[in-house]
Amino acid sequence: MRMILLALLLAACGPIAPLTPMPTSTLDVRPITIVALGDSLTEGDKDDSPEGGGWPRRLQPLIDAHRPGSRVINLARAGWTSTDLLSGADGEPNQIDRAVAELRQANGVKVATVWIGANDLFYLYEFGDPTPQVEQRDLDRFTHNLDTIMRRLSETGARVFIALLHNPSQGLVQTSGVFMSTSAEEWVRMSKQAQRYNEIIRATAAKYGTVLVDIPATKIFITPALMFEDGIHPNARGYDELARVWWNALRDMVTR
Repeated sequence: MRMILLALLLAACGPIAPLTPMPTSTLDVRPITIVALGDSLTEGDKDDSPEGGGWPRRLQPLIDAHRPGSRVINLARAGWTSTDLLSGADGEPNQIDRAVAELRQANGVKVATVWIGANDLFYLYEFGDPTPQVEQRDLDRFTHNLDTIMRRLSETGARVFIALLHNPSQGLVQTSGVFMSTSAEEWVRMSKQAQRYNEIIRATAAKYGTVLVDIPATKIFITPALMFEDGIHPNARGYDELARVWWNALRDMVTR
């Protein structure tokens, strides 16, 4: 009787499904589209390697090793400010519209990198003697620009990475002869304004869930062997180091 009841019970429950093996890996191998926005430090100005291309060019083979078919699109332009990034300059269209278009059309994982603000600072003090009121208006302008950039990139669904600014008054730049009209007192004020810029960058990153890339934590811009003679741009070795900084920021997303 007990055997009959057990047979009836098993029949009511239906056939036992075979065990399905769990996948051995959850690695995402979809291609990544990275769109880089910024100024000469992203464009790769003064990169004296044979290939040039700055740190974005150096990222491409690192990413391809994990995600074949990925693209790194470098939209950065030398000399551009955050306002230029949004509005265009020198007869060229702005970076933000093209970045948004590239990201919306991209398949797979989408990433945007932003590193902007050094020229905002240089121009503020090189071409004038700004009063505290002018410095505050400059901060308001930078805040508005950065918020617009982050909002528009975030709306594409891209993961956004933004770099904090190094102190542009440090290193060889003060004695390289590039900015002859910037006084010693203005270099000090520029340094303080740079700190305020970074506070804006941190606040905007927190608002939009943007990943911060800590450029100031590196010694690149105060290490003469890594810098071009103008004191502003890295040389080939410096861009190698910058590529490492950005790769460390992006690596978990690329390799997971």
